[in-house]
Amino acid sequence: MKTKQPFFRKFKNTIIKPSEYPIMVQEGVKRAILYLLLLTLTVGLISAVFHSVSMAVSYNTFLDTLEENVPNFTFENGVLDVEGDEPLIFDDEVGGGTVIIDDTGTYTRDDIDSLLEEYTSVLLVTDRYFVTVEGAEKTEFSYAEFGDLSFDRAMILEFLPYLSWVLVLVGVAIFFWFFISKLVMGLLYALFGMIAAKILKKRYTYGQLYSMGLYGITAPSIIALVASVIGFSLPWLLYVAILMVYYVLAIRSINDVEVEAEEIVE
Repeated sequence: MKTKQPFFRKFKNTIIKPSEYPIMVQEGVKRAILYLLLLTLTVGLISAVFHSVSMAVSYNTFLDTLEENVPNFTFENGVLDVEGDEPLIFDDEVGGGTVIIDDTGTYTRDDIDSLLEEYTSVLLVTDRYFVTVEGAEKTEFSYAEFGDLSFDRAMILEFLPYLSWVLVLVGVAIFFWFFISKLVMGLLYALFGMIAAKILKKRYTYGQLYSMGLYGITAPSIIALVASVIGFSLPWLLYVAILMVYYVLAIRSINDVEVEAEEIVE
């Protein structure tokens, strides 16, 4: 007889009691997908909120910097005109880079190499093009590509607050990406599960191993979330390694599990 465990009980068991996995997979693939959706509403939502807030802080800092440090300027017909007679230089003491805004001709693309002797990265904004260099990667863009586009500092400051809606969209995108990516990658994880089951000489259908993988991503997803909060990125191979540990613990937890064969699409 199939039993249906509540979400929070499953959530706890997926982390601390892998021996429950074979029991949970008896509920079928649909219940595993429902679990993933609820997991997304918790872990995925926390991730989306955290990254959106981080971006909002950076965005507000950018607005303050723009208002305080960037002088009046106009951009018209592919030409940038900045108020003042001296280049504007903003050095990043932490990252070792520099941003130079110069429409006077004091700095040109020919000065990039000498600037890189002093800075790790350079963004040079001139009156007709900008050049950005970081490491061996160099990008140059001519304003002529903008055609007859025209704007000034006042227009930018008036428009930027509307970009806050982009942060909302980013949060929503992260939420859906978490769910869809885990749903799709579960197909690959099930193949890893098949290898583990083969080695351990256990019999599970692909659908059961797929369900098991959807439950198994709980722990590595939480670890990845914590890592991102403290400024690190969990390597994908380490993510899979953690998942495989749960696969092995779950598959070898009992001698034999008689479960109904479930297909991914019923």
